[in-house]
Amino acid sequence: MNNMKKIIAILFMLGFCQCTDYLDIVPDNVATIDHAFRDKARAEQFLFTCYSYIPRNGLPQAPGRFDDFMWSHRGVDWLNQLQYIILRERNDANDPKLNYWSGTGGSTNLYIGIRDCNTFIERINEVVDLDLYEKKRWAAEVKFLKAYYHFYLLQMYGPIPIIKENLPVSADEEKVSVFREPVDDVFNYVIQLIDEAIPDLPLNIQNKVSEEGRITQPIALAMKAKILVTAASPLFNGNKDYKMLIDKRGVQLFNQTYDPGKWTKALLACKNAIDTCHMAGHQLYWYQPLKLSEETRLIAQVSQIVTDKWNCEHIWGTGHYSNSNLNEEFTIPPLDSKHNTFCRSVSVPTMKAVESFYSKNGVPINED
Repeated sequence: MNNMKKIIAILFMLGFCQCTDYLDIVPDNVATIDHAFRDKARAEQFLFTCYSYIPRNGLPQAPGRFDDFMWSHRGVDWLNQLQYIILRERNDANDPKLNYWSGTGGSTNLYIGIRDCNTFIERINEVVDLDLYEKKRWAAEVKFLKAYYHFYLLQMYGPIPIIKENLPVSADEEKVSVFREPVDDVFNYVIQLIDEAIPDLPLNIQNKVSEEGRITQPIALAMKAKILVTAASPLFNGNKDYKMLIDKRGVQLFNQTYDPGKWTKALLACKNAIDTCHMAGHQLYWYQPLKLSEETRLIAQVSQIVTDKWNCEHIWGTGHYSNSNLNEEFTIPPLDSKHNTFCRSVSVPTMKAVESFYSKNGVPINED
């Protein structure tokens, strides 16, 4: 009986040894980073992942309205209007709303977005069934997105770490503990990325059905102009309010000397963006319906310029929530009792916004 047990044990061990090669595999349904760049279809999915981190600006419940031109009251309990909550109640340092640094409080994690962009740029040339033009174009799009995410973080947090490439998992504590960089260094890096991307971006979107919202030269140049204007503004150009912001290396994170040359760079970038947009066919939107008075047409144009999707004045749009239902619902006043189910009149312009418009005589209202 003992000999039988020994024989069974030996056979079991031999069988186990023979099976180990078959057990040491990755299941077919488990995605790996190598699979993401195996072919064009999977690489395109990863490209769209890089796009997915774009903040949803323009929606009532999203950021992008940190100013005093629009206001909202607590009229919609089911919609978390984060930017207005911040304006009314301030933010919470322990649990911040719209925390794009960590991806909490109703936001996306832009540092994860930057990491995915780095991975895409590093691996896109491995795709075997993608031609050289598409590789260059897709890489350029992601370079722009990487620049945009850095700029977005810069707007929210000032000096931030620059993530030029991903750290390996084996990186030691010293390499992981990165420093925030001076704002001028961040601006320069963002502009460098955009300049690298521009030559490989298309002037227009040819396949409008499937590619509208993808990055083009007009988008990149318009954003470059905005970034350089921001860099030249008093907030980042010699701002004495932040003179005490010095890190433990002794590095001054906000420049303390005003540089008028930054405005010259911004001017040239704005002119270049305008010229390129005209070359691409962008122009001021002009609504021309049939048989409407001039006054009615102008009123209708204010609505149509927002609701006419991908119109000629539209430089950069995204596929996120492509309809304008919520904005209409929030801004249209209930002129009739039957309108209450749709027209909420929650978001309204402030008096400052109204007084910023010129009168029909072409001068500020207080000068008319």
